[in-house]
Amino acid sequence: MEDKVAKLLESKRALADAVAGSGEAALTELSDADLAELVALGRQS
Repeated sequence: MEDKVAKLLESKRALADAVAGSGEAALTELSDADLAELVALGRQS
């Protein structure tokens, strides 16, 4: 379980770094799934 959480956090950090590092233009290049993951507030399974 801890490994799964660590992988999820790593993925979200990488996605956030990609968006924050390159400005608003990067948001238009994200897939629907990436955007949903970035803003997801619920529990991940």
